[in-house]
Amino acid sequence: MTITKVNIKSPHLAVFYVLFLCLAIGMLGYYFKTDRVDILYVSGGLFLFVGLLIFIGTSTKIRIERKGITQRTLMKDCGLQWHEIKTIGVYRINKFGLKVMQPEEYDTFSLLGQKFIYVSNQPEYVPKQNEAASEAYVSFHWRKEAWDEIQKYKTKMQ
Repeated sequence: MTITKVNIKSPHLAVFYVLFLCLAIGMLGYYFKTDRVDILYVSGGLFLFVGLLIFIGTSTKIRIERKGITQRTLMKDCGLQWHEIKTIGVYRINKFGLKVMQPEEYDTFSLLGQKFIYVSNQPEYVPKQNEAASEAYVSFHWRKEAWDEIQKYKTKMQ
């Protein structure tokens, strides 16, 4: 199974993208009304910013396969084989910080923060906010199908 690190279908990201695109379109309309070039530059910058975020989010790929979990970015590849993985969990990030939660609570719709799946080669590992992927840790946005795939391989390795 290959997925993108960022789940474009996430309600948080959808709202973020729509708000920024509406702002950029509104500023573009304001430019045509007033002929102020600085507004055109800001509007173009917003379009580029959102486009860059979408590109980066969709270019990072996560592969969940028989040998393990791999993250491929534009700059580096990292991953863990199933026999190396000691911790598999889920967490939520919101304005109050990072909180590790039970996977059963993740199937429900919530606007209380973004949800992630993580794996680590350290036992009982708790991720840190804004931690980058490495040879010891990989995380990505929650998807039910990805969680089910991980559980399938996890039960095979036990």
